[in-house]
Amino acid sequence: MTEPRAAASGPQQPAAYCPAPGCALSCPLIGPAASMRRVDSPAQLSPLIAGARVIAFSGHAGSGKTEIAVNVALGLSRESPTSIVDFDIINPFFRTADARAELEAAGVRLVAPHFAGTNVDVPALPGEIRRLFDDARARAVFDVGGDDLGAKAVSSFRDDFLASGALHFFVFNARRPMTSNLSKAERAFDEIQKSARVPFDAIVNNTHLLGDTSQDDLAEGLEAALALAGRVGSRVALNALMLPERCESQGPAASEPFVCRSSALGIPVLGLRKHIFMAWNSNAPSGVS
Repeated sequence: MTEPRAAASGPQQPAAYCPAPGCALSCPLIGPAASMRRVDSPAQLSPLIAGARVIAFSGHAGSGKTEIAVNVALGLSRESPTSIVDFDIINPFFRTADARAELEAAGVRLVAPHFAGTNVDVPALPGEIRRLFDDARARAVFDVGGDDLGAKAVSSFRDDFLASGALHFFVFNARRPMTSNLSKAERAFDEIQKSARVPFDAIVNNTHLLGDTSQDDLAEGLEAALALAGRVGSRVALNALMLPERCESQGPAASEPFVCRSSALGIPVLGLRKHIFMAWNSNAPSGVS
């Protein structure tokens, strides 16, 4: 097993936000504010992310990498020129490119494989990716393809990732079949890290079952992420939590124990707003196809 690099340390004191208009939590949350605005500063994402210029999110298929990458890119764009790279050369679904309109409206530059999101996807990455590592004035977020096969895209740019001091996160969802227990999760962590040839710096816990996520799912996912971190010699840097648009639809009661437990552990909770929809999703905004 490749030894993970030591993650940056420092105080984690996120500002307090509400999960949705009219909702209140007694414990701090970072990410979208009460009005569901995008985050206003990279520092509100996490002190760890605030100091990074290049960030990559890898993980098992279905872990939620794309949603996290889009939310983080939108947050970073409030302070710095930001690009997001659709590094997924494997899966034609749940692509960063699906949020193109919203990303571009926020000034986030989207870099995607040729033919991304079509039925003629090929593993062809544009040459402009390398220039992202050289631009010291801008930030870049990489949404890496799922599993060890998808992580081979990172391997192709290994020297660039290492030279830039990039942060490489393993996105973990304990409610997915291939990471549903500690042995499977450890195997996924090791295989993806080995394939990428860029060690993971930390874990982002994103355990959920979409709209069916319960308090037990959140609590058990957090404990599973902590167990995985202990097994592989890493740490949980962020807990991700999809926030409801309205209190009456999914009030904060189910998530408050999770948020408070995370706060007690010193792990920031990254509140997410949903940006990636499938064409048949009834909640998709108009124009999504």
